[in-house]
Amino acid sequence: EKGPQLEARLQRYVDSCRLLIDLTITGCAYAGESEAHLWTRAIRRIGHPSGEWGGSTAMLSLRYFPTTLLTYAGGLAALAREQWLNLAAVMKAPRLPRRSDDVEGPAILRAAAAIVLDRDHARTLPNMDRRHTPTSDWLFALFRDPLRPLLRIDEDYERTFDRYEYLVAMIVSTDRVGGWVPPGRFAWRSAERRRYKQETVGDALRAEIEGLGANWGPVRGGVFREATEALAALERVERAIGGSTWI
Repeated sequence: EKGPQLEARLQRYVDSCRLLIDLTITGCAYAGESEAHLWTRAIRRIGHPSGEWGGSTAMLSLRYFPTTLLTYAGGLAALAREQWLNLAAVMKAPRLPRRSDDVEGPAILRAAAAIVLDRDHARTLPNMDRRHTPTSDWLFALFRDPLRPLLRIDEDYERTFDRYEYLVAMIVSTDRVGGWVPPGRFAWRSAERRRYKQETVGDALRAEIEGLGANWGPVRGGVFREATEALAALERVERAIGGSTWI
């Protein structure tokens, strides 16, 4: 499936998950420590689709798309409200089996947007044919309105979205060899900002980690064990996106 048919399939996933997306956004934004496990359980449950694993590889990968939707919903909401334990419950705690051999790994990797919907297929979506990161751009548009109560200013939403996808790349870089990380919008936006000598999302995160150390939110919440681990992951992401031609 490509083009309008692919878009219709994605929209069916979104419609089916709408209530759970809204609940996850609200919960990860406002719920306390005692409820954090609920978001992990929800992602694990929806990340085990039933049925036979036969057919097109691209279409099979889309069975993880509801998991992608929930991780974005919860991760963006938790970041917006600086709910670090909820962020870890979404980004770090859930683990899912790999389809090929049932080996468990981070749900954030199994459901990484660029894996679930690859660039060639995503570029067949309406108005995405010339995008560097079409899957990321599609999700960016999708979540704008649901996150508007938490992030009313467009620049704040854009910054939060970039930070979330950068953190996803940092986590994936610790669990996947070969230097590949999911290429979110932050990658080409960072390249553009460097051209004009402006601060990138990686620059901002590095300054926070170096300045706060163990008190940096994602470390306190458990997304990373310590600041040195986070810095090492950040440098891997910088090397990965620095070696790509985005613009």
